[in-house]
Amino acid sequence: ELEKSDSAPLRNNIMMVMTDFCVRYTALVD
Repeated sequence: ELEKSDSAPLRNNIMMVMTDFCVRYTALVD
């Protein structure tokens, strides 16, 4: 259970980083 609850915020953090990277990358390409 601890692993599952600990993995949720981590995955959320990765999603935020990936989204931020995509936004910056798109801005650079444009």
